[in-house]
Amino acid sequence: MQKFFLALTLTFASHMAFGQYARHSPLLLRPEALPVVRLTRLPIQAEHREEYLRAANQLAVASRKEAGCVSYHLYEDASAPNTFLVVGEWAGEGALQAHHRQPYTVAYLQQLPQWLAAPTTTTAYETRRRTLTTVAPNAK
Repeated sequence: MQKFFLALTLTFASHMAFGQYARHSPLLLRPEALPVVRLTRLPIQAEHREEYLRAANQLAVASRKEAGCVSYHLYEDASAPNTFLVVGEWAGEGALQAHHRQPYTVAYLQQLPQWLAAPTTTTAYETRRRTLTTVAPNAK
C-alpha cells in the first residue's frame, strides 16, 4: 500500500512540475512560460521622426494581432523629444521569439539603424504575476 501511494505521489509531482497541472501553479511555471515585458528606449534622429513613427505604428498594429502579444504600445518621452519607448508584453519567451521572426518585425529591425540618433537600450522583465490597477478621474 505504501508503494502505491509513493508511486501516486511521484506521478502527481511530475505532472505538477512538467505536465498539464504546471499552468495552475505560478511557482512551478517553466521559464519559457513566464510572461515577458520588454521596454525599449529608442532615440530617433529629428529628420527621421515621421518616417520612424509611420513604421513604428505599423509594427505596433501588426504586433497587437499576434496570438502571443498581451500588449504593445509606443510612447514618446516628454522630457526628451524624439526619444520613444516601446513597451511590449508577451505571453512568454516563445511568443517574443515568434514576434521577432515575423516579416514585418524583420523589416522594421533592418530599417531601424538608419533612424537612430544613439544606441537603443532594452530592459526585459520576466513576470510571475500581472496586476492591473486603475484610477478613476474625479467626477464633476
